[in-house]
Amino acid sequence: METKKLEESESYKGNCLHSICLHESGCKPSGCRMDNGTLSCGYYQINKAYYEDCGQPGGKGEEAWKECSDDYNCATTCVQA
Repeated sequence: METKKLEESESYKGNCLHSICLHESGCKPSGCRMDNGTLSCGYYQINKAYYEDCGQPGGKGEEAWKECSDDYNCATTCVQA
C-alpha cells in the first residue's frame, strides 16, 4: 500500500513540475529575460536569489546560475529543493 502512495506522489510531483516548466518556458532552455523586474533564466525562469536559496546545485557564480537554469536536470534539482 505504501509503495502505491509513493508512486502516486512521484507521478503527481512530475506532472506538477512539468506544468510549471511548460508555463515558464514551454519547457525549453529559454536563456534569460526580465520577469517582473528580475532577471530570470531557463526552464523554470529561475532568478539568482531563488538559485541561491535552492543550494546552487550548478555551483556558485553568475554563469553557474545561468547555465544551471538552462540545464533541465540542474534546474529541476533546484526547483525540487
